[in-house]
Amino acid sequence: MMRTFWLFMIAMCAASMVFAQDVRFRWAFGVATGAGPARHFAPITSEDVTLRSGDEIKMFVGPECKCFIYVLHQDQAGQFEVLYPADGAFTATPPSTASYIPAGGGWLQVDEASGTERLYLLASTTRQASLERLLTAAASTAKSPSTTQQIVGELARLQKTSVVRNWSERPVTMGGQVRGKQDAAHPDIARNATEITGNAPFFSRVFIIDHR
Repeated sequence: MMRTFWLFMIAMCAASMVFAQDVRFRWAFGVATGAGPARHFAPITSEDVTLRSGDEIKMFVGPECKCFIYVLHQDQAGQFEVLYPADGAFTATPPSTASYIPAGGGWLQVDEASGTERLYLLASTTRQASLERLLTAAASTAKSPSTTQQIVGELARLQKTSVVRNWSERPVTMGGQVRGKQDAAHPDIARNATEITGNAPFFSRVFIIDHR
């Protein structure tokens, strides 16, 4: 009986250690905005973002633990697009892997369709299989309002059941990694990265974009 008790205690401790694993990753988000000689770069740190048609945006993710990172875009019509991982292969991102969105030296240009958009940043030490299945279905079938509603519902469920406290963010110093056209309005945004660390296995942030 005593042996069974100790085995149970060991199993409980192991489960607690797994659950307590922190999510740790680097993140950067920036915009090239303005016209002509006045065009300049600005880091995006607030969750309320104003973008204008013709602006260019770029993001950077760099996990510091083995985790799954998802960057999703929801347009004005509510449709979702997976920005990261770009190849649609939902695999764990190894530590010290640096990725740009979009890859390489390119930037995403904001189109002419104004309205409210959302950018979801999710990081998890465990695979979010239900969310992945919904995103895969949305990408491979005709646009369905029901699928979109299911994705929104799953995101809300994850955010509700994974309440996170004591997250810390600090700037990190790192060398540039991307080659290509570089200028004052289009710098290597990895140099503006922030390290995000928490005491939970799941992190989520939603950027609400006022597209003008």
